[in-house]
Amino acid sequence: MNAIPDARPVKAEDSDTSLWCKALASLTKGPVLEQVKPQQFGVGVSGGVEFYIHGFRIKFELAVINGVVQVIIKIDLVNAHNSFPRDLTQARLIELARSDPNLIPLAVASESILRAGNPIYMRSGETSTGFSFLCNSLMGGGQGNALTGQFFVINLDPALKSVEEMFPGVEIKAIQDDMALMGPPELVWDRTDDNGVVHKGALSALLDGLKARGLYANQDKFACLGTTPDACLGKPDWLKEPTSFTDRNGKLSQRLVALTFAITRSAKNRLFKLSSRTSSKVSAVRFTKLPLPSDLRAPTRTTLPATTPTSPGGIIGVPQTTLSLPIRFPKN
Repeated sequence: MNAIPDARPVKAEDSDTSLWCKALASLTKGPVLEQVKPQQFGVGVSGGVEFYIHGFRIKFELAVINGVVQVIIKIDLVNAHNSFPRDLTQARLIELARSDPNLIPLAVASESILRAGNPIYMRSGETSTGFSFLCNSLMGGGQGNALTGQFFVINLDPALKSVEEMFPGVEIKAIQDDMALMGPPELVWDRTDDNGVVHKGALSALLDGLKARGLYANQDKFACLGTTPDACLGKPDWLKEPTSFTDRNGKLSQRLVALTFAITRSAKNRLFKLSSRTSSKVSAVRFTKLPLPSDLRAPTRTTLPATTPTSPGGIIGVPQTTLSLPIRFPKN
């Protein structure tokens, strides 16, 4: 163990308990989604990964086209599902179950599963049983347990929602522990006033919120990107800003600045092709809003009817004339 700095002891589930947990996860994913939306797409959202990736991509491209200064930050956590604090998760679940009875079975399950400090063994050729005791399972959830993802997002959710409440104009979306934060640099970065007082921005507030939930950032895997060359000037020194892309062989394939500002009419056309090709693939979750610039009006046959999304915020979260897009996106 000491020779392996990133060893991660995990507790694999037995098949008999695993089936029961899968059944319960199927029943509780709806109530969990009601609590963690619209920030979290990792539970109960059909096409959530596509929504997360393409939504941020489209919004970033629109910001570049319209000259809106924005930064986007990719956020990573250290050993997230295997190390979230069980006591905070249980307390949060009990609190939510008091207001939503549909979450009571999940809260009861957490009392049964998360309170069990089960022993973890590893295979060994030096013992008569073939196994040697490694440690007790005191953090995180069971590996392969269908409820682990729900426990994790319940614990994570307060950190995400608090940042959006403190910084209107900043939004955070997540697929379980894979997160991205996007907003104006004056809200995202820390700033120092004339008296030398440091005022924390959304990124620092998020790191504080994660720590309060017993979660820790893997800052070595963070990266940021701005819609203008100077958008990331206020970033902390430890945060990386990629300046180029490389191919699978490690050779420079595209300088990032050239790539970013090469978004022209072809990018605009792609947005409308996306709209027309997906008009028949409408998902049950409809809280995406895309601002529609006046110079991007498409022909009638390629536009979707303007609607008012029912869910607040959304992946775009801009109170402008909107074009409602379905969640599912084409592969090509």
